[in-house]
Amino acid sequence: MQGKQQDMDVLEGWRAFVEAAGIAKSRIKESDVHEHQQIKLSRKSLQENDQGFCFSLSDVQASTLKSRFTKTDDEGVVQSDALQLGFPLLRVTEGSKTFFLPLFRYSLPDTWHSEESLQFTVPVKQGSEVAPNVEAFRLYLDIDIQELGAERHMMSIAAACMEDMQGSFGELFSEFLRWIKQRLDDLGEGSAKSATASLELGFTAIICPEVNADYNTKEQLKDYKVLLQRSNLQELPLLRQYIEHRSAEVASTSSSHLRPPYGLFEREYPLGRGQMMALAQVSSGASLLAVQGAPGTGKTTLFKSLIASQIVERALACIGGNDRNLGLVVTSTAKKAVENVIDDLRGDAYLENLNWLYFQGGDSGQVTNELQRVSGLLRQLDAELHDLDKQKALAARIIETRRLIDVSLRRFEELNKHLEEATALLKGVSPEDFEAQIRLLGSDVSRQCLELGFSVERGADIAQQCADALASLYARRGEYAHAKKWLSGGYGKLVGAPFSLENYRAWLSSSLSENLQHHFAEHPVGGLRLLLAKWFGGKYRAAKEHLYKAYSEEFSTYGLAGLDHLQLAKLACNRKELFAVTDVDQLLKAAGWQESDADRQRERALKLLSTDFEELKSRVSDLHRYNMAKHALQDEFPEGDWFEVLRMRFIAQQRVLFECAIDYLWQELLRQKASLRQVLSLWSSMLSGKQDSGYYRWKDKLEEFYRLITLAYPVMASTLASAHKLAGYISSLNSSACRLMGIFCSWSALCSPPSRPNL
Repeated sequence: MQGKQQDMDVLEGWRAFVEAAGIAKSRIKESDVHEHQQIKLSRKSLQENDQGFCFSLSDVQASTLKSRFTKTDDEGVVQSDALQLGFPLLRVTEGSKTFFLPLFRYSLPDTWHSEESLQFTVPVKQGSEVAPNVEAFRLYLDIDIQELGAERHMMSIAAACMEDMQGSFGELFSEFLRWIKQRLDDLGEGSAKSATASLELGFTAIICPEVNADYNTKEQLKDYKVLLQRSNLQELPLLRQYIEHRSAEVASTSSSHLRPPYGLFEREYPLGRGQMMALAQVSSGASLLAVQGAPGTGKTTLFKSLIASQIVERALACIGGNDRNLGLVVTSTAKKAVENVIDDLRGDAYLENLNWLYFQGGDSGQVTNELQRVSGLLRQLDAELHDLDKQKALAARIIETRRLIDVSLRRFEELNKHLEEATALLKGVSPEDFEAQIRLLGSDVSRQCLELGFSVERGADIAQQCADALASLYARRGEYAHAKKWLSGGYGKLVGAPFSLENYRAWLSSSLSENLQHHFAEHPVGGLRLLLAKWFGGKYRAAKEHLYKAYSEEFSTYGLAGLDHLQLAKLACNRKELFAVTDVDQLLKAAGWQESDADRQRERALKLLSTDFEELKSRVSDLHRYNMAKHALQDEFPEGDWFEVLRMRFIAQQRVLFECAIDYLWQELLRQKASLRQVLSLWSSMLSGKQDSGYYRWKDKLEEFYRLITLAYPVMASTLASAHKLAGYISSLNSSACRLMGIFCSWSALCSPPSRPNL
């Protein structure tokens, strides 16, 4: 499933979820309820079994339900609405309107209208068919059903709320009603909610249609309808990115390449790692970030530090001469989630009684109160003067504090780079496995040394022993080659030798050749003396006969019998010349060496040992380098990676950055008070539903307008339904205006996309 179809299928799934969520949190108008839909659950009217309790409707009630919630189609088939049993009931009053809100609901069988006797069994003792209204418990009873376990059966949930167990449903239900009343009374004493809730006592249950979507659900479903009618979502890249669960480029970047945030809200305690990583994503330019978590997991803490980091970012932009809109809109479907963030800002000692920084929107009364703060800000700007020297000093302190963090970051990056380079030498193997490999290789090297007769005592130079053994082998091989070359050269001087080159070495070593040299070395080989030797050669004939008798076998072996005296003389002279110029014995010995299979096997063993020993030395060196780099990083930064260092080590410095940025931006407000007076007055008028003379003058300068607005109020907060009103130019609020406004939305619990995807 790819492309458009995938996008549309996901959107359709979300639409169905929103619709289902609307059912769970729906309210039932009192004016829509017929008296025959009302049921009084009491011990006398109930029958209990192992599943739960049973109740039945009178004939009059059954007739009324069928008349109100069934109809016959053109083919005469009876069609019925899906009905639910809701119990117990809260009566919610908003102004002049009254609603019923069931805390639990059970869907009646689809065939309810075809039953002759309307009798039903409600499984409150098992399963999860009786579902709690999670939103109602949270909003009116301050109970988080998700934490208790929304999948538990109804009696288990009620008992967990009361922290009390009862034997039967009738007993538990009576106690549960008393607990609800007391809970509402306790919570209502200090409540400032616009809607009041009380326990309905006239009846305890109601049968009504399942679908009663509230306002927010209806508005969201309208948005989904518009989106699903689009041909594609190419013009909504953030929505497509969110649908496809495909992170932006910055989100896929490893943590080592994320830009650390400057400025945090916390004074004493560090943020959690997940919180710090989320801030880093924002600081690195993430275009879309979703935060989800159960109550108490730190979402509000995260948002406060997000605000602090953006405040510092705004101050740094001003210091660098590049002021721009970095406004934040904190919004949620739950009003309390928005109030929590602003209350924490308002309650901070350093931010007490500020008329700027944050603006909390909402209903008309809330906006009126906030506009009084805007008026107070304008008076305060008129009363105070811009202090340039103070602003410069604050800027210098911000820059210096950031520099201290950056110096530590650069040192961390330097040490971390050394560690990464050393880690790369391990070739993807863990240090523990790498060390085990070294031990195995070391054992193998020791075994090879023993087989070759090398010493493995401490201090023994295995590499040198190996090199010496190989050098000795290569020397013998060289001497042999030299001797063979020498013999070849000597043999080459013999013309018509009676034996082959292979017999030449043996000939030179023989006693016959030695004695032949003795008798014939002085025999003339040319000229008159040769002629005389032929005429008077008796002694040479005698010598030849003597040698033949003494060495008859060798005479035959070397083919000397048929040689004349001159040929014998040449052999004798050849030997004499060779023996006169070199150590013939050594050469003859070298030439007689024969390389054996054992020699060749030893050579291979020596080469293998040399290679293995060099590999062992290299691995030991690599492991040592890794350990040194690791210890160096751990000694200076024991916290862990940079984000651990940042969140644990620089808590005070990050808070200083935030406080200095607050003071710096106040001076910036004073410096730009003339322009701020115009845009804040115009903005106040628009929020009040009025239009003054500056409306059209600033309408064509929206970027500058919102830059100034967000300079005075960098944090705006409102429920999701009212967030768009903060823009001021509501009629001009389109995708371009929203981009200029720089809205960043954060949800206290993100279960579906924002109800206004085009914002």
